[in-house]
Amino acid sequence: MINSRIGFRNLPLELRNEIYQYVIGDIRQLKIPSASWVGTRHGPHRLLFRRIPPSLLLNRQIANEAVQVSLQRVKSIKACNPRDIANVFPADTLLPNVRQLEFTVAQPFYTGIERSACSSPHDVASRCPRLEELRLLFPATNPTMNNFASDLISIFENKRLVKLHLGYRDAPSKGWDVDVALFRPLESWFLQKCRERKRHIKLTIDLSPGRVPGCYEERRIQVGNFTYIHGFDMFG
Repeated sequence: MINSRIGFRNLPLELRNEIYQYVIGDIRQLKIPSASWVGTRHGPHRLLFRRIPPSLLLNRQIANEAVQVSLQRVKSIKACNPRDIANVFPADTLLPNVRQLEFTVAQPFYTGIERSACSSPHDVASRCPRLEELRLLFPATNPTMNNFASDLISIFENKRLVKLHLGYRDAPSKGWDVDVALFRPLESWFLQKCRERKRHIKLTIDLSPGRVPGCYEERRIQVGNFTYIHGFDMFG
């Protein structure tokens, strides 16, 4: 005889996980604040509890299980730094459903030189087997500009990647505009590697990331794979 009084916690974990997935659904985007916020007590759980129905938060065990399931439902992650993601996702956690990954703080490298978990964007991207879009930010004086062949080559490890957005802050100017010529070798190298690997990855190099036109003599333009704020003299 079936016991109709069996509790939810007595159900098999696999069945509970299926129920969590049905109730929570997909999480379109998870914005992860800087470590100064996430590092507080229960920071990761507080960040995710907002996405979980109150009915699943009444019991600590159920809440923790629901959090783990919700982590696997994330489609897009937007974070300041790789280490901020490590505060929410343990270093050995696979992110199977993440399609878009974005870092909003300029990174010194893509691959990194430290041998520790989540020390570089690549450490996170390598855990996203379905990653389709990657958005990175670098300072214009970044070593990547001189060593992009050794640093950015790891981007091709993500076999499903179709969009790459590279932002370079404080790009050197030339007259009214940024000096696009300085970034041509990077563009040529990447397109050549795409051809060699028969990959179709849409490249965008933003030389004015985060900026909007500040007056009527500025506008954002797209020139090939480059986008930047173009300045002009209306009376010149």
